[in-house]
Order: sequence, then C-alpha cells, then structure tokens
Amino acid sequence: MQKWLFFAVRTLFSLMFIISGLTKLVAPDRIGISGPPPGRAFIDSLKETGFVYQLLGATELVAGLALLVGIFAPLALVVLAPIIVNIAGYYLFLFPERLWVGGLVALAYLYLVWGYWASFKPLL
Repeated sequence: MQKWLFFAVRTLFSLMFIISGLTKLVAPDRIGISGPPPGRAFIDSLKETGFVYQLLGATELVAGLALLVGIFAPLALVVLAPIIVNIAGYYLFLFPERLWVGGLVALAYLYLVWGYWASFKPLL
C-alpha cells in the first residue's frame, strides 16, 4: 500500500509542477491570480521582471518531468525546495485564508523527501 501511495503522491506532485510550469511558459497572461492584493502584486512583480516568471516556469517544468519519470528525482526535489518554501510562505503570509494549500504542498514534498531519504543521507 505504501508503494502505491508514494507513487500517487509523486505523480500528482509532479503533474502539479508540469502544468504550472507549462502555463507560466505558454500562457503567462491567461493565469487568473486570485487572492488578496499583496499576493497579486507579488505574482505581477515576478511577471514584470521579464525573466523570473519564465525561469520559474522552466524550472518547475523540468523538475516536474524528472519527478514524473523518476530520473534524478532526488535532484528534482532539491531544485524544488526553494519553490516549495516560497509557496508555503505565499500562503502563510499573503493568503492565509488558503493556508491549507501551502501546507498540503509542503507535506507532499516532505513525504517525497522521506521516500528518497537514502539519496539524501550522503548530503548530511
């Protein structure tokens, strides 16, 4: 059962980043940002830089594909760590009404790190 749960979490987690990354790259202006004004201002500032939003999308896409396929999955989790921290911070400080979303993403991330713990042991 645990193997299936790990596979399901890894698949859903990776699909979330693949879809998010593709959307940021292909149709960044079509994303409707909901939430309070400070949250929208934060996302708009990333878009206005001209490259950070696209770089974020490319990073999410590549890391999501690596997780989905299972190739370099621990490396993909390391690359996604700062993005996860930003997602959690966004919901904690800018959109606390939906804090459960950031918490769910962070929990899924920690579960995947735990599943690949043997790969992370040499780093400690």
